[in-house]
Amino acid sequence: MKRLHGELQELLDDSAARPSKIHKTLIPRYPLQILVQPKLEVLDPLEFLVRPRCNGLELDCPLELDLSHFVEHNPLEIKHELAQLCTSVSSLNLSFWNYLTDDHLTLLLGHKSVLPNIERLNISHTQVSDSGIKIIANKCPNLTSINLTGCHEVTDVSLSLLAQNCKKIQHMRLSGCSLVGDAGVQLIAQETKDHLRTLDVKDCPLVTDKTLMFLGFYCPNISSLQLKNTNVTIGVLSKLLATRLHLTELNAQGLLITDSFLLLLLRSQQTLKILDISFCFHVSFSGIRRIIKELDLLEELHLFGLLKCHESTDWEEYSSQHGLSLFF
Repeated sequence: MKRLHGELQELLDDSAARPSKIHKTLIPRYPLQILVQPKLEVLDPLEFLVRPRCNGLELDCPLELDLSHFVEHNPLEIKHELAQLCTSVSSLNLSFWNYLTDDHLTLLLGHKSVLPNIERLNISHTQVSDSGIKIIANKCPNLTSINLTGCHEVTDVSLSLLAQNCKKIQHMRLSGCSLVGDAGVQLIAQETKDHLRTLDVKDCPLVTDKTLMFLGFYCPNISSLQLKNTNVTIGVLSKLLATRLHLTELNAQGLLITDSFLLLLLRSQQTLKILDISFCFHVSFSGIRRIIKELDLLEELHLFGLLKCHESTDWEEYSSQHGLSLFF
């Protein structure tokens, strides 16, 4: 414990000596790393967060609060602690709190001074529905990122509420929200406009070509698009990529793409860094090799379901020669 406190003090002293170089999340990350290590015998994690200090020196800067490792805590138990944090929290992670409901969220965020400046919120894999999202939309107007992955009760109503009150959203993750469709995405696109950078609608079967058209019209700065198990067509996606969007990440897993689509990527998407064409059985090995060779910025290529075990070594060697990671 003494060694741990000594390391904290050393970090704080070093930071105090160079205030102009302190990144706003540099100091909190160290105690939060302690927070997410439940095996370490440190102070009570919640008390440590509420009073992040060492030998009387307080940490006065935005906190990135990750409580995903404390899923055994009842949300009501941390209401008081969150109320004390007030404006300090810029990022809150409650992912995998699978008993977190709308009622809990109302109690957690209901206090007028709790989390008014939060920018990033992760409530993935919880039981939150449209009623809970209403609280978030009303209490967190400065959201730039929201992760609703696996929130199966969330519908287009939630997206409508967020579109009305959270117009700064840059990153929206809706993977597995099977009740979300084109109407909700349209509202997000219309209101966030050029703010929106990331849209993850994997496993959202109600998402169709209409969503792509909305993005092309309203959101020219989209850089990450996740389309696995949606009902978009390659024809519309191809037109969008050829004329409107320049992506750094594309997940087209399982879509009916061919070598002609890969050729389109070579012509219009030289900014791609991550590409997932897993289970796209209509592409050829020659097309894949050309992608590896000619997409200069590509860092990751996902090919699950396309390569056989005895072919893996050759492909790994070929991809490493071109400086990218291959996943299969």
